[in-house]
Amino acid sequence: MSEVQAKSLYQVINYIKTLIDSQLANKSFWLKTEISNINFHNSGHCYLDFVENKDGITIAQCRATIWGTNVQSIRAELGDDFNNILKKGGEVLCLVQVTFNQVFGLSLNILQVDKFFALGELERRKQETIKRLTAENLIDKNKVHTLPIVIQRIAVIGSPGTSGHTDFLKQLEKNEYGYIFEVRNFNCQVQGEKAEREILMRLDELSISSFDAIVLIRGGGSKLDLEVFNSYEIAKKIALHNKPILTGIGHETDISIVDIVANRYFKTPSALGAFIVSRNHHYDIQIQTTYTNVRNIYEVYIQRQRHRIKQCVTEFQATSISYTRLRRGNLHTTGNRIAAIVKEKLSKQKQFHQTAKQVIKASLESKIYTKQNRLNEISTLLSIQSRQIFTSKAESIKHFKELAELYIKNKLANEKNFLANSEQKIELYHPDKILDRGYSITRLSGKLVDKATKLKQQDEIEIELIDRKVIASVISVNIKVSKWKTLLTKVLQKS
Repeated sequence: MSEVQAKSLYQVINYIKTLIDSQLANKSFWLKTEISNINFHNSGHCYLDFVENKDGITIAQCRATIWGTNVQSIRAELGDDFNNILKKGGEVLCLVQVTFNQVFGLSLNILQVDKFFALGELERRKQETIKRLTAENLIDKNKVHTLPIVIQRIAVIGSPGTSGHTDFLKQLEKNEYGYIFEVRNFNCQVQGEKAEREILMRLDELSISSFDAIVLIRGGGSKLDLEVFNSYEIAKKIALHNKPILTGIGHETDISIVDIVANRYFKTPSALGAFIVSRNHHYDIQIQTTYTNVRNIYEVYIQRQRHRIKQCVTEFQATSISYTRLRRGNLHTTGNRIAAIVKEKLSKQKQFHQTAKQVIKASLESKIYTKQNRLNEISTLLSIQSRQIFTSKAESIKHFKELAELYIKNKLANEKNFLANSEQKIELYHPDKILDRGYSITRLSGKLVDKATKLKQQDEIEIELIDRKVIASVISVNIKVSKWKTLLTKVLQKS
């Protein structure tokens, strides 16, 4: 076999380098690619791995380098977005040169990075995410949860110590109305590689909780700083969450996807805190206004009732006086009638006496000659009988008059006692006297509580005592069983 003429590895690689240099030496072009890995070396250089995938399969891969001098210029150009653009998984548009080294092989030297491409790519992904959420009917899902009238128990998802977190707590803790809030912090990163995973974990943790609302806050930053809040997974988790979620991301000119799907969103954490305080204050004003209206209605009702009671007392007094005067008039009329009857009977007796005298005198004159003695006896007898009859009738009339006077006095005394008892009863049944004996008047919504009134837990009732009014809340309602009715039932069962 003849000797094979072989080339060395160096010769082959050097030939490749010559070809590459001849075509691409000192030539630069713009490259759109994905960063699969990035490492910042202590020397100041930055080493990257670029990759291109199609249908989940890697179809191209290459190393890249940013030399220390270019790192500084690129950092200055990108500003605060440097770490958000040059990161693992990020897609970049960069100006590169192809270099080939016999030892290290093919590499790309990055000269410049286009910041506006990253922002445009961010907006493109944002719009795609919005379309996806809209197609899945998730945009308004969290908005169906009604915020409590008073927001007091609050879960805060954010990074403690940041300006946004501090501003939000300051709004709650130093509010001018002195409201006290129950705030619990659920710490997590709000930017960087771990931010999305930690926010999702906190949202899962709060899916079973007793908080009135969940607050997601961050203190501002560039658009790329806020990229985590355009995450589809976080937006979906918020949309399907069983608690109302409020956001205060801290950006004046832009709105994130998290803001779009939240129950309500605010431009800054301070604005979110001010909203919670203002919402509670609005409810406070409603309560105070309602209390004032109820009190005014109550006072008007009390005044009407007092006026009605005074009218009743006045009418009763007038009726009592009228009735007394009527009874006194009846008694006076009866007394006058009895006196008239007595006088009439006396007059008749006198007339009878005069007639008897005339009859006797006439009889005596006609028989004066024949029966003088008999007439004298009869005259004497009649005279004696007449005096006896007159005396008897006079005593009878005197006795009847005494009985009449005694009857009138007793009747007047009974009427006076009746009037006195009536006045005492009026005084005893006066509302102030009843309250002074330990009784009270209970009202629900301005109406008296009686057997027909239905009371339930948390009802607010008003209890009027002799010297004060008490506002109380119903804890429980027990049906009262009459002690005597129960005892009677037991006695009947034994018998």
